[in-house]
Amino acid sequence: MKDFDHINFADSQVNKLLRTDEGDLIIQYSDWQENKKRITFRDVIGYEVFGLEGEELSHGQVYTENDLIKKACSIAEEDINEYKCYSLVSAWSDAAVFSVVAKAFLEE
Repeated sequence: MKDFDHINFADSQVNKLLRTDEGDLIIQYSDWQENKKRITFRDVIGYEVFGLEGEELSHGQVYTENDLIKKACSIAEEDINEYKCYSLVSAWSDAAVFSVVAKAFLEE
């Protein structure tokens, strides 16, 4: 499995964001060649979204410590060391348009 920040999101576009009953979050996107792909975030305890669908992406980032992790773990009463924050960055604004606090991800 690739590290999240090594997945090539350049010129990808988000098609859909789905929440499952099991507490996972799925992002469906098309890469620069219009191949459909998806990433499933496991054991999600919090996320932020800013105009994600249709957004052209630049890259992904992963954090082991930031304010969103602290807030989500505090509210959910979870161990901060078990979670990471995965973010997708806009190609146009260079700002995170999606950030999720989860235990893991699966690239499909």
